Amino acid sequence: GDRHYGEERVQAIESHARGMAIDQAGYLYVASRPGVQVFEPGGRLLGLVTFPELLSEGYYPPEPQRVAVGGPDGRTLFVSCADRVYTFILGPAPKQPLNQTN
Repeated sequence: GDRHYGEERVQAIESHARGMAIDQAGYLYVASRPGVQVFEPGGRLLGLVTFPELLSEGYYPPEPQRVAVGGPDGRTLFVSCADRVYTFILGPAPKQPLNQTN
């Protein structure tokens, strides 16, 4: 429903967030029911990473459970989803922060 924050009215959404991670550039990654939500450092939602291929394999709903940032250079996003772990290389472009590698 609607919530108030100071004088501003905001719309609350039930995303069922399960885990969060922040990369070195300050981007926030949230594992949630619809997918991994990606927010810029200022809080604006940039996009959603979904896992539709799991639907065809009989998994429903394909919900990411946890996210973590790591790797040798701190630019790899790890996402656990169902019985799999996906890795993404974090990119420099704000409009496309993720490039799937696996």
